[in-house]
Amino acid sequence: MLIIDVIDPRLADQTCEQRGPGEHGELAVLVEPLYGCVAVACALDAGWSSVDIAPQVAGDAPIPLVSFEQPPPLAERGGRCRVRCDDLHASGLNHALLAAPALARPLCARLASIGLERVTFLPALATGAVSADAWWACGMLVRVLLDELESGVAQLTDAAGMAVTLARGAEDPRAQLGIGRRWAHHLALGGHRDDLRVAAAVDSLGVVPQLHQESGAWVARPWHPQVATAAADPPVDRT
Repeated sequence: MLIIDVIDPRLADQTCEQRGPGEHGELAVLVEPLYGCVAVACALDAGWSSVDIAPQVAGDAPIPLVSFEQPPPLAERGGRCRVRCDDLHASGLNHALLAAPALARPLCARLASIGLERVTFLPALATGAVSADAWWACGMLVRVLLDELESGVAQLTDAAGMAVTLARGAEDPRAQLGIGRRWAHHLALGGHRDDLRVAAAVDSLGVVPQLHQESGAWVARPWHPQVATAAADPPVDRT
């Protein structure tokens, strides 16, 4: 039985937040659909080995998502780049996965394959509150995860069920992500209008980022889950 939940990250149990993926059969997934997760995943997909998640500087434009569609210079392949995003930097979720519609199917296929007992989706905070676009994206990801489970049995909490209902009522990712305050704020800081195309492109990225804390800083790297496999039968002695 897989329990699927959606909760405000400010209410998450600290002991659960600090567990690594797969430990105790639980995993936390931080959902930032518009800027943070997508920029990180684009950078990793383009060839950077890790991403330093730095807080935004007042008055500075955010790093545009479109810049991460280009691979890094040959001399810098396998190195580290930087993304400025307060929504991820302030999360405090060590070992959590990052998620967005742009990597929905790859993420959920891997979640369905590793034998978890509980998955908790946490809509990322924006300016101190949970935004509608992140809550909608959580519902969308829950729907995809249910599809990927196939014959697996899942139980949705009331909050997860409400997120799914919200996602069913707004099917168009581009429209859903482009109407909120966060998008207007992104443009006001100098973000590119074309960034919405990247953020709303469902299943366009195959890299699933995972947060790690290193020397007080937050770093994202590609997630490589251990796939659950059935125990092999003992060898038969035919002598």
